[in-house]
Amino acid sequence: LYETYKSTALIEEKLSKKPYSCLCRVSRVGFKTADEILLKLEESGKVKFEEPLRQSKQRMISCYEFQLQQNELSGNTLMEIKKLRELCGKLTPECINYFVDCIKEDNKRVYVDMGKKVVGLRKTMDRELYIYNKLKTMSEVKNLNSRKWLCECENYRDLGGFKLTDEQLNTIAVICENNIEILTACGGAGKSSSVEALLKMCDDNKITYKLMTPTGASSKVLASYTKRECKTIHRGLEFKPTKEGESPWGLNKENKIKEDLVIIDEFSMVDVELFYRILDAVDINTTKLLLVFDPYQLPSVGCGNLAQDLLGFDFIPVNRLTKIFRYGEGGLMNVATSVRN
Repeated sequence: LYETYKSTALIEEKLSKKPYSCLCRVSRVGFKTADEILLKLEESGKVKFEEPLRQSKQRMISCYEFQLQQNELSGNTLMEIKKLRELCGKLTPECINYFVDCIKEDNKRVYVDMGKKVVGLRKTMDRELYIYNKLKTMSEVKNLNSRKWLCECENYRDLGGFKLTDEQLNTIAVICENNIEILTACGGAGKSSSVEALLKMCDDNKITYKLMTPTGASSKVLASYTKRECKTIHRGLEFKPTKEGESPWGLNKENKIKEDLVIIDEFSMVDVELFYRILDAVDINTTKLLLVFDPYQLPSVGCGNLAQDLLGFDFIPVNRLTKIFRYGEGGLMNVATSVRN
């Protein structure tokens, strides 16, 4: 608080007017801890608040904001209004009568759909809209570096002694003709070989690219089979923790990615916030995007179900690989494929 407000007098003033905002947003104290501290301060009389806290709107707002944040930590972007009210009623019953009025008035922080009777954090909804609109715009941009992307796909069918299928080779054709592509298949269907052939084509045509994955382990796997540099998304976007108020993302809307192509492997692990950061750094006039993932894997730990949602967007071309090359090896691959089928 002192780092933000610079004087004890100003801290007392801010704390008396917006106590929950001070502790939860400025000091990043969790709601339950902040609530306990503030109610004790009120009872002791050490701080004079502008309104009784226990029955206040501020307490109600901070409570449901906390519940929605917890909901996002579980992977969800929305919650039923009825469920949210029930949770808030258990945690702060003294001010539950303000619940309906607060979520209706709180447009800056909360998104409410009364038709579907669901509620979520406005910031996340704005992120999802941004993602949708940017991908839609990218799909409509024409002639993106068209000369660079003129190539004969058949030249890349032979890859180190074995031949790619038409489905695998189609990965190159689709990204040459479009600005976004999804390459999706279950394990053992040849996604790795498709990407490898695409990178060989890029090298031959002086097309620059950036390889990224969500985790350090997956980036090592991608680097090992492509024999090329691969970074985590955070490292690829030059993330560095900074002071409060400064962007920690080195590549962003002001400083865009310079490469012609961005390939995100294991995309099913990417959540709404991380994909927003990726798209924020993508220049739709110079950079194409290839998203690679297994549609049968679990969704991201963070909120959103991006991979599955994107498969439903009719403006994003999807290349699905259907032949399982490792099925004949038996063992777990055999069992998993049989169960899935």
